[in-house]
Amino acid sequence: MYKRILIVTMILVLILNIPGFASNIIHIDQVSPLDWAYVMQNGADNIADIEQAAAISNYAKTEQEGTDNEIDIDDQDAGTTNYAEVYQKGSKNDINIGQDAGTSNYAYIYQEDTGGIGNDINIDQDAENEFNYVWINQQGYGNDIDIDQEAYSYNEAIVYLQKGYDNVIKIDQDSATAYNYAWLSQHDCWGRENFINLEQDAYTYNYASVEQDGNYNKLVGAYSDGSIKYTAPATQNSSSDYNYLWSYQVGNSNEIGLYQSASGSNSATITQLNGGNSLAVYQISTGGSNTLIANQNGNATATVIQTGSGNNIGTVTQGP
Repeated sequence: MYKRILIVTMILVLILNIPGFASNIIHIDQVSPLDWAYVMQNGADNIADIEQAAAISNYAKTEQEGTDNEIDIDDQDAGTTNYAEVYQKGSKNDINIGQDAGTSNYAYIYQEDTGGIGNDINIDQDAENEFNYVWINQQGYGNDIDIDQEAYSYNEAIVYLQKGYDNVIKIDQDSATAYNYAWLSQHDCWGRENFINLEQDAYTYNYASVEQDGNYNKLVGAYSDGSIKYTAPATQNSSSDYNYLWSYQVGNSNEIGLYQSASGSNSATITQLNGGNSLAVYQISTGGSNTLIANQNGNATATVIQTGSGNNIGTVTQGP
């Protein structure tokens, strides 16, 4: 007769900056069946570095408030599931998350810029058997989000809100057997440009929903020869089935370029409101049809190129 013992490694660290001390650095390295870490730091020039390797699952939660801080949960390796939750408030802060799981990865991030410029979020997720999920809320200006997801079944990326100006979202999703989903929202309060670079490659189905509010915003890709491109994506590639993009831009001098390639069907619904907006769409279907529904107003331009073995439908409505 014997007992099985499940080992759980748990670490809780709370650090407050003390006057006279410039920075705090915490490094956590955990190896066990179940790893759990929670770090809280307050002040400037802090670094929280967490590495976890678990036979079953890893959990890491970090909170930082201040300037020039850095959170690195860039080496989560689990037999089944990785989970990272990050809250960061301040300016010129960085978040780096790297997750490699046998089953699934989850990352939840809230980053708020309270002054200054330039927060960065970098996410790299690899799920060998199932899926990746990331949710981000980022506020401020001059901020960057870079998401790279590779999964056996499906990827989901939600940028619930990127609020501010001169912000960038870059997403690259690759699904070996199933789906990619991306929901992206950029809201510009001051009338300056935001930029989205979106690329999706899936065996079956790609879906993207993009909303941009403000002036001089860009979701770019295309060519041959609808033009725009500006050195690529927005791109959706499906080797066996279907691509769909929904995009809504409100403001002046906004631009969308879209390239879709599928063995099945391609579809896009695009709205551009206010004035001076541009649209370029290039759709290729080797075994199905292409559909575009676009609405523009105010001195807008649109170029649409469709190639398919089925029926092609392109409807562009332009108003004053």
